[in-house]
Amino acid sequence: MTKDLKIGIGTVQFGTPYGIANGGGITPPDEIARILSRADELGDVVLDTAPAYGDSERVLGQALTPGHSFRIVTKTPVFHTRTDITDIGAAVADGLDESLRDLRQNEVHGLLIHHPEDASGPYADELIEALMRLKEQGKVRKIGISVYGDDDLDVVAKTGTFDIVQLPLNVLDRRLIDSGRLDALNGADMEVHARSIFLQGLLLMAPEKLSAYFSPLLPVLQHFRDDADTAGLTPLQAALGFIAGQPAIDDVIIGIDSFDHYQEILSAATDDAELDYTLYGCHDDRMVDPRQWPAI
Repeated sequence: MTKDLKIGIGTVQFGTPYGIANGGGITPPDEIARILSRADELGDVVLDTAPAYGDSERVLGQALTPGHSFRIVTKTPVFHTRTDITDIGAAVADGLDESLRDLRQNEVHGLLIHHPEDASGPYADELIEALMRLKEQGKVRKIGISVYGDDDLDVVAKTGTFDIVQLPLNVLDRRLIDSGRLDALNGADMEVHARSIFLQGLLLMAPEKLSAYFSPLLPVLQHFRDDADTAGLTPLQAALGFIAGQPAIDDVIIGIDSFDHYQEILSAATDDAELDYTLYGCHDDRMVDPRQWPAI
């Protein structure tokens, strides 16, 4: 059962050359302007950014037009590895103020805890209280967290205060589906945003172009590509179709690196993809969690 996908724009490539499949580097300003113009025509599109994404927020601030229709989601800096913080509330507020200045906005749709370790670390309670204060002040409409796996979602259930959860999900990474945690979010009173749906582009790369590190994935990747081809689908269409079949997902965040890339995504997202996606799951964190990949 598929549904129309709400394609949000991941802006990491607007400020840094991110992704193992990224051969074009940082997206040029003229391309960013074209992408944003097209997305604004569609309306109610999520722009996902963060202070950690290089110059992304500053570039967006220069490109966004007054009266735009975007839902801007940004994130907190890292806190759990720092020992110099004496006032977490002030650090969170200062971080958001800097993001708002760079974005040239008075408020944003969402502010997410970027590192789930922060939500269970020594600053956890103060951090969440700080987010709630910013929401009460009207600087953010919704607060939430970006997670990586099952354990991180325990924080969501425990706090009961989050409005948005952003999580990894793709053809290979079915961990949250197979554990039942994604189903538990279906119908919850929060926005669920899926990211990493192409696994930094790995799902769309020809298997022979992958480094030796990913050799354990080659059989399943070839199986996925063969099945998609038999069904008359490109890997892109099949990967998007997988997300479209997940009723818990409200928005899908896709890193866009050019206007043509964005147009290709929008066109492919209209296609159904009825594959047996249970055949392609991988539960090896070393393969599906980019944080564990070696520098390649």
